[in-house]
Amino acid sequence: MQALIRKAGDQLIRRRFATIPELTAGVYASLVEYLGRWGAITTGPFDASACRGAALTDISEEKVATFLDRAVHERGYAHGRGTPMRSALVHLNLLDNDRPSNAAILPNFPSKL
Repeated sequence: MQALIRKAGDQLIRRRFATIPELTAGVYASLVEYLGRWGAITTGPFDASACRGAALTDISEEKVATFLDRAVHERGYAHGRGTPMRSALVHLNLLDNDRPSNAAILPNFPSKL
């Protein structure tokens, strides 16, 4: 039992608190730290952050092509239909470390969930 207590003691941080608000603040700070290490909290804006579990294959090539056609026609955009998916997303700043951002994925959800 003493060995287990020593092992657990090396893996935790002990803090004293005198009030419920102090306890709440300590638990909150620890939770934020844990979620940050786990990757559940992103440091950048939601739309620019990588969409967890998403891949380029999750993005509709037809929707990207339609968007590029429209952008060329309405804004004189330099990249049109036929631009490789990755190149289009890089140029539109829709990748985060080579992973599609939330902004790249959200427009690909069906209109009726």
